[in-house]
Amino acid sequence: RGLRNDLAENERHVACHAQPLDCPILAFSGQQDPIAPPLSVAAWATASTGPFAHHRLRGGHFFPAPQARRLATLITASLERLP
Repeated sequence: RGLRNDLAENERHVACHAQPLDCPILAFSGQQDPIAPPLSVAAWATASTGPFAHHRLRGGHFFPAPQARRLATLITASLERLP
């Protein structure tokens, strides 16, 4: 039920990008995700003037669960590179 509500809200959402953020964005997507495919996640690069990194991991929409360690490693490495 929660996921269904999230998907419904996503369909109603209208993006408003008056000005891009000034911060890094670290994005993740599942290579086989039909709900948030890698190309749509890559579009987040336009939401900031800061650095953008996009990691495409094996799996579908729920790719984080079986790859929790890999995800944590990538996030930690990204945070360690911040000034």
